[in-house]
Amino acid sequence: MGNQIYEFGSFRISAVTRTLQRDGTEIPLTGREFDTLLALVKHPGIPLSWTALSLEVWKDANVTENNLRKQISSLRRKLG
Repeated sequence: MGNQIYEFGSFRISAVTRTLQRDGTEIPLTGREFDTLLALVKHPGIPLSWTALSLEVWKDANVTENNLRKQISSLRRKLG
């Protein structure tokens, strides 16, 4: 598996430890928030459809578009 680190701007994400840091300070995320963010950063510059993102984050669960909107909204607040 290796050490999967993703960086963008002042942010650093570790897929192994499931942590997000900004300038070395950890930003707490829920499991779904982390999974949503990780799915997005794993595909830089590639727009993901709601279907593709929901399949990656929620796997076999049946979710509504509203669930995804809540995750994205929460992430935007936490990322500033």
